[in-house]
Amino acid sequence: MTVIDLDSTTTADELTSGRTYDISVTLTGVYDNTDEQHPRMSLAFEQENGERRYITLWKNATPKDVFTYDYATGSTYVFTNIDYEVKNDYENLTATYQTTVENATAQEVGTTDEDETFAGGEPLDHHLDDALNETPDDAETESDSGHVMTSFASRDQLPEWTLHTYTLTATDGAKTDTEYARRTLAYTVRRELYTEHNAASIATDGLMLLTPEPLGETPLDLDCGVRVKADETQTLDYTTAKDRSIARELVEEGLKRSLWDDYLVRGIDKVLSKEPVLTCDEFDLHERYDLSVEVGHSGRAYLHVNFRHRFLPKLTLADIDDDNIYPGLRVKTTYSPRRGHIVWGLRDECATDSLNTLGNQSVVAYHRNKQTPIDADLLNAIEAADRRVVETRRQGHGDDAVSFPQELLAVEPNTRQVKQFASDGFHQQARSKTRLSASRCSEKAQAFAERLNPVRLNGNAVQFSSEFFTGNNEQQLRLLYENGESVLTFRDGARGAHPDETFSKGIVNPPEPFKVAVVLPEQQADTCKAQWDNMADLLSQAGAPPTQSETVQYDAFSSPESISLNVAGAIDPSEVDAAFVVLPPDQDGFADLASPTGTYDELKKSLANMGIYSQMAYFDRFRDAKIFYTRNVALGLLAAAGGVAFTTEHAMPGDTDMFIGIDVSRSYPEDGASGQINIAATATAVYKDGTILGHSSTRPQLGEKLQSTDVRDIMKNAILGYQQVTGESPTHIVIHRDGFMNEDLDPATEFLNEQGVEYDIVEICKQPQTRLLAVSDVQYDTPVKSIAAINQNEPRATVASFGAPEYLATRDGGGLPRPIQIERVAGETDIETLTRQVYLLSQSHIQVHNSTARLPITTAYADQASTHATKGYLVQTGAFESNVGFL
Repeated sequence: MTVIDLDSTTTADELTSGRTYDISVTLTGVYDNTDEQHPRMSLAFEQENGERRYITLWKNATPKDVFTYDYATGSTYVFTNIDYEVKNDYENLTATYQTTVENATAQEVGTTDEDETFAGGEPLDHHLDDALNETPDDAETESDSGHVMTSFASRDQLPEWTLHTYTLTATDGAKTDTEYARRTLAYTVRRELYTEHNAASIATDGLMLLTPEPLGETPLDLDCGVRVKADETQTLDYTTAKDRSIARELVEEGLKRSLWDDYLVRGIDKVLSKEPVLTCDEFDLHERYDLSVEVGHSGRAYLHVNFRHRFLPKLTLADIDDDNIYPGLRVKTTYSPRRGHIVWGLRDECATDSLNTLGNQSVVAYHRNKQTPIDADLLNAIEAADRRVVETRRQGHGDDAVSFPQELLAVEPNTRQVKQFASDGFHQQARSKTRLSASRCSEKAQAFAERLNPVRLNGNAVQFSSEFFTGNNEQQLRLLYENGESVLTFRDGARGAHPDETFSKGIVNPPEPFKVAVVLPEQQADTCKAQWDNMADLLSQAGAPPTQSETVQYDAFSSPESISLNVAGAIDPSEVDAAFVVLPPDQDGFADLASPTGTYDELKKSLANMGIYSQMAYFDRFRDAKIFYTRNVALGLLAAAGGVAFTTEHAMPGDTDMFIGIDVSRSYPEDGASGQINIAATATAVYKDGTILGHSSTRPQLGEKLQSTDVRDIMKNAILGYQQVTGESPTHIVIHRDGFMNEDLDPATEFLNEQGVEYDIVEICKQPQTRLLAVSDVQYDTPVKSIAAINQNEPRATVASFGAPEYLATRDGGGLPRPIQIERVAGETDIETLTRQVYLLSQSHIQVHNSTARLPITTAYADQASTHATKGYLVQTGAFESNVGFL
């Protein structure tokens, strides 16, 4: 028997599709899916190139002794008669009726479980023991979750610092009447004290500075137009949130300074490797470490590390043709870290021409006179080249245009633009560099911690452990729900664990009536009708039979505008609950075909103006009839007509009557579109059982600012919608908002106070500075979803809402799933209850038959709905809309 060792080779190198093989693998994961509709076991292993593969054991096609074998991660097994097949670019390794299995690890002489080693060469238990031994008694580990955080606790508590405080007074008339103005002024002062006066670490508190070491003689008049004057000393009390924030800032400032010699420090959350790991003429790819520090009540500091990558641009607009400088192109300035500029277009004037917007100066003269940090030789070169001036607007900074010479704007290295402008092959090489497994990510984070020097503050050294944080009495790691736990409710009270059970257990609340207008390209009408019939049968079997009220065919060789006019004119809105649209085929080989995206845009707007929500499908994918795509489209149509696939009514904790997600979207030019900014706000209301009550949106407005009453109005509509559905007013609601949302919620909360409605406000941060990792026998792995790190003193938690055993979380090249951070900023509900609610709402997405999602439906759907609102895709009645037509 010839056995192929896939630990030291790859399937692509050794196996041929359509044949059976005897193989040897070391398992990195064992996933039991025996309670699903098609029972199976999935055995994961990592082949020689680091990519993950799976062996599938189907219960009805595998010998019983092989299927029920006691598999363990970290052990090596020899399988015989494994079928290998490549289909649609997917590699399938499947057991056959002739398959046998032997545990090769158990047969090795002298090998025991204790001998299984971690990647560093020592037993993993030894590493965990070391981590526990280094943790003092006041932080005794209480977690047995089988998970760790990519965080590192300080070896000792922070000292009881007595800080020197200084007040700031603007001497040049600078305004300090807003929090933003005060913060900007304090940061400017700190930067000058660092660079010109070699000051130690400084924290800010409004117009006050705090530092462990005195600044010297004061008052001190700085070049930036601020007087610094000594005030009283202050001793930090770590049991108060304000003093913990000051201590955090001091440690972060000291940490940044300790990293300057070895890294490119763009900020505490942007620490880059000095040298790129991949380079081309247009961009460099650097390793990136997002850091943050947290200080607990005990005075212990925690360093959170999130390993990522970051592109840095080298390509300026002067390096590309004017034809490629189009409205919507994302750019950044070359002389500062400011990002978020969007090209509005090329002006007729050149770099040496006077501009009214610059006080009749040229852009060259402006930069010379303003003494911006630009080399004189570069300004001379800009003057000599005299290229056309670029007009931009900066996201989040109003509607005013800013003019730049082409040489001072670099192409922003987002994924789409790297792919567009980089040299051939660079994007694909970068993708292979950045898609790292959990084990590789953990190695990078731990190596960073091991290289850290102590952070020195006034004679005190803050030293962080180099072992991953396993939990203690300040932060506990806890599994909120067991894998496979039945948290969803389907038709007739059937319970299930995953949305992929919808079509086997039945739709809980079908729309009645469910009248659908079916819109098809006439050139592919027969194919589309057949697939529609299949999808309609699928919905009928699940308990939600649609009625095809109208069929409209359009000419796919017409323009998108003509298609939308013809379709809208053929539909009677009074006879339709939702529209199903198959978009034109891709344009490959048929230059005159209507653009699928253009048709989507025009039809969405036309149908919304008629009061009809729609679900659209791309022809090429709908034609292929892949089961996951078809089922997701079917569920989207169900939601557009007002149906509910399942609920979380038996699992949702707490006394919350309604969850409300609020989001604000701004629409900027894309890919050459005309220059215009639209803004809209949306509230998505979710009933206490996890089902969508509806949504309310403002009408799209020009500009970047909402009206002061807009957020109040959408909150009012959500409360009215609840009253209309239930016949009573809510007594307690939970508001979810995106952590990046800057809009003021005071008008909304004032309305709730007037109505006597209790509320919690929870911020959902999509990019926390830590990751969660599962601890397997020999390595770190993808976290199990629902594992959470819950702060015992602060209303804050980090949860892996997406993770194992989801295929998309564990598949090769998928990278390490990012958790979400949850923080209560108002209200009294305990953080664990709020975290459980957020997790369940993340499992309640409608169109996720093949995989659950990461964000809760409150903020995720509010984001999608507000984006659709800015583009005119939503039905705009000004009232509460119960149908979900934005998926």
